[in-house]
Amino acid sequence: MGSTEFDVTQLGCPVQIPLTRANVLAFIHTVCNILPCHGTPLNDKSSGNVSPNTSYTVEIWANSTDENSTNNYVRSKKNCIRLLAAKCSSNFRAAPRCHTCLNLSKYLTKAHSPTSNITKEAVQPRKPDIDSLSLKHPELADNIKLLSLLQSQISNSSVAITQRRYDTQVISLCLQIMTRSRHAYQDLKEASGLILPSIRLLTMYKNIVEQDPGIQEKALLWMKCEADRLDIPDFGHGGGIILDEMAIQKDLIFEKKGGFQKLIGFVNISPEHVATDILMKGKSQQTLAEHVQQLIFLGDSGFRWPFAHYPCSHMDAYDTYTIFWEAVCKLQRYGFWVHYCCMDGGSQIRSFIKMHFLQNPRIERFLSTHILDPMRTLAWIMDIKHGFKKIRNGVLVSYNGVQSIKKLALDDKLILWSHWKAAYNWDVNENPMRMHYKLKDEHFELDGPLKMRNQLAEDVLDVNMLHLMQAYKSSLGSRGKDLDSTIQLISNTSTLIKIFSDTRPIKTSADRRLQELVTVANFFIHREKWVETSKNTLPADKRRMLLSEECRDDIMSSIIGFKQMVENRP
Repeated sequence: MGSTEFDVTQLGCPVQIPLTRANVLAFIHTVCNILPCHGTPLNDKSSGNVSPNTSYTVEIWANSTDENSTNNYVRSKKNCIRLLAAKCSSNFRAAPRCHTCLNLSKYLTKAHSPTSNITKEAVQPRKPDIDSLSLKHPELADNIKLLSLLQSQISNSSVAITQRRYDTQVISLCLQIMTRSRHAYQDLKEASGLILPSIRLLTMYKNIVEQDPGIQEKALLWMKCEADRLDIPDFGHGGGIILDEMAIQKDLIFEKKGGFQKLIGFVNISPEHVATDILMKGKSQQTLAEHVQQLIFLGDSGFRWPFAHYPCSHMDAYDTYTIFWEAVCKLQRYGFWVHYCCMDGGSQIRSFIKMHFLQNPRIERFLSTHILDPMRTLAWIMDIKHGFKKIRNGVLVSYNGVQSIKKLALDDKLILWSHWKAAYNWDVNENPMRMHYKLKDEHFELDGPLKMRNQLAEDVLDVNMLHLMQAYKSSLGSRGKDLDSTIQLISNTSTLIKIFSDTRPIKTSADRRLQELVTVANFFIHREKWVETSKNTLPADKRRMLLSEECRDDIMSSIIGFKQMVENRP
């Protein structure tokens, strides 16, 4: 009507009706009695004084008596109901206006009166301009956020708390501080004297997209808009999905939304999971979540965006398979394509990977066919950080004893945890200036929480540890030959740490670092073949001489899978 679409469901008309004579006549009668809200008439004197920043808009309607003339009407942007009820009073039918637009006439009269304009100009201070501030403070000319913060301090200093407004740059700056430390932001707000948004307001901005379990369309749309805003190149829309499972504390939370309350804290994965759980247990029951499976998209240009999470007690392989390919499909609909998957090591994760291969993933080089597009491939990569911890934990239980869990060896030389302790004690007691200053007692006296720290594992396997072990070998003289295999292991692990910590991009498959990764992979393969071909060694002893099979598979997945991802990128 008048090039404007109206929703007739506001008048009680159903979306679908049975095709009968009575229903058609009733529908025509209802449509004939539709009265669109015309808004509040705007006279010629006030039409030129309407500010575009107010909460209303100006519309032009044709005159019902003279088709060559038009009338201007003011309508509320947000609260106008657009349609009036068919049974409204005669006063409204004579001048069709909803209650919101009717009340708007009082504010228009007040706003356009000369007296109110004088008062408004006298009370409200002039809003400072960014350009004028940059001229006064040239050192801040390139920092838009600080200029916006300075502008907000000037404009909000003389108004009431309820009338303070903040620029998006100020909100963005404060959100960055609050997300890093809520207490630090609160201390900054109280002690600095700056006029900053409250934590409650920042939380509203932070939670503008509902963080419900599963893949939310709003989160994907936000992800797409943010990628467009940052001008991510085309190749940056391709990348991988990171599967990160983290432990949480069991708890139940009441959430009130829309007048209803619901409990949050139960397992919430997918309808397939619920159906499978009922079939397996023979009953339906709610379980408190102990873990959260998070899905993160990491683009080839560095664009990183968490877009889904699933509360769970434990994530089975079939559940991971379902949510992973659902995520790949929905990302593809928003212009993001996936060509690798990175995850931490676990029995369920290994079963999930094997679901994509007809035989051992190592034989097929951790490269499978893309289910959504058979012409493309998908690389499977284990998180190398977890691989470093597994190597350290394997060496941690390697002792030269009959009852030792592991007795790692290579080329007839043992790899023992006592070598690390001896080198550390020698560095502390003999060197005035320590060669490996990062090493502390906590690197060797490990309990449960310390074993989970990635940095402690890397410190005993990196290049600094290699230099320390080589210096310690030289101090032992002829007895230093016992450290040859240990030094050989640290030499290869330090290469892995150096490559995977390098922030420089790999642009071609001929990159030198890829060749170094192949050398490290060959070292671990050589260890396996040497142990397998060892004569006069029992099978149980052979297993003790090697790292666990899961650890070896994870290391090979991190190396070979990463190389396949680089070489087979679309």
